[in-house]
Amino acid sequence: MVGKLPAFSLIVCSIDDRKLDVCLARYRSAIAPFPLEIIAIRDARSLAEAYNRALARATGDIVILSHDDAWPLSPDCGARLAAHLAAVDVIGIAGATRAITGFWAEAGQPDTHGHIVTPDEKSGEIHVWIFGAETPRIEGIRILDGCFMAARRDVALATGFDAECFDGFHLYDADFTLRAHAAGRRVGVAADITVFHQSEGTFDGTWQRYHQRFLAKHAALLDAGPRHQRRIARLTFGSLEEAAAGVDAAKIARLTPDQRGAAHAAVRARQP
Repeated sequence: MVGKLPAFSLIVCSIDDRKLDVCLARYRSAIAPFPLEIIAIRDARSLAEAYNRALARATGDIVILSHDDAWPLSPDCGARLAAHLAAVDVIGIAGATRAITGFWAEAGQPDTHGHIVTPDEKSGEIHVWIFGAETPRIEGIRILDGCFMAARRDVALATGFDAECFDGFHLYDADFTLRAHAAGRRVGVAADITVFHQSEGTFDGTWQRYHQRFLAKHAALLDAGPRHQRRIARLTFGSLEEAAAGVDAAKIARLTPDQRGAAHAAVRARQP
């Protein structure tokens, strides 16, 4: 990737034409001027199956795996992704350095990192949920949120998705990133990339069923110890444009010590 712009392959699964059109338009703007290959899967049997199928077709140096209701608000997302993936193998926008269950946020403070933007359907406001980050990139991540992930294509292909165990639409992301970390891949969270996600996720009976599969598969890889307190900072804006302009890595870094409270000292003590 040295000496030329890296090419990106965007992989999105969708059965909703309107959602897909909005998503792709946003990505074209956010990734420009980098070359962008779009692979839209319209008949996914599961996200793991569809992602494997799309990865086999992808030609970009970097692959982006995105839900169809998520997209970057950062206008220079391409440049930031390229910079992060020169240092790590897999990058996301929210995750944890401790994996105690299949839901990364269960780790609590001080082990959750990143931020994400979601809408409030009742008020129409836009919320930015901040899990903490003292630097633009946090490394040593074990488990990522799958609404937005990017990776070097060779790493994504080598790791692959477990379409046999996760033959639905849940826990494929936790499985992928935990296995990547266990294989010695460098996984990180980017605090300088802001992503909007129209859904806050559901943890219904179907999710629980796949979570039991995850726990059974990864019992030996999960971290011991209790769930820590989940302290999340929230910023509220009137529009996506205001949210994009009103949050950045520097602001997140300023909020993080107070947000983490006593847990902040534990993070500082672990840093070299």
